[in-house]
Amino acid sequence: MEHLVRRDPRQCGLTQTRWTLDAIRSQLAWGRDASLSGIARILDRLGITWQRARSHVHSPDPHYQAKLQEIADVVEYARAHPNQVVTVYLDEVTVTRQPTLANGYGRAGADQVRAERSLATDCELRIVGSLDVVTGQVVTRRAKTIGLATLAPFFPDRRAAYPEAE
Repeated sequence: MEHLVRRDPRQCGLTQTRWTLDAIRSQLAWGRDASLSGIARILDRLGITWQRARSHVHSPDPHYQAKLQEIADVVEYARAHPNQVVTVYLDEVTVTRQPTLANGYGRAGADQVRAERSLATDCELRIVGSLDVVTGQVVTRRAKTIGLATLAPFFPDRRAAYPEAE
């Protein structure tokens, strides 16, 4: 059942983008005669719960597996030749001052769960960082935006940290 609900309903011939109890029931040969509450109880027993979705973009890449293998090969080579080859992972993240609204657990009949916010205005901070695969060294830069002004010194600094590398 978990395999089913992790798929996009459109992959199962449905026109909707979210699973409903009725849609789940329609995909189960043994469940077509089950009540919606029966389907809900089965999901509950399997540990499958209704949850707020997280934002996600999937860009299908027909060469994904080949690229993963190439990355694994490069990492293996870097570990075997740590002075010649350096492999770093790089990523960026946005951090906000205020919490986001999301589902939470609370006692039934009590006040609604809250995302406590302060009176301060929300602001965003961007962080770019690199992780050396072999040594575990992390180097970061933070700025209001990550653009050329932030990245221009970041990459030469990363390169200078490995003077013997090819």
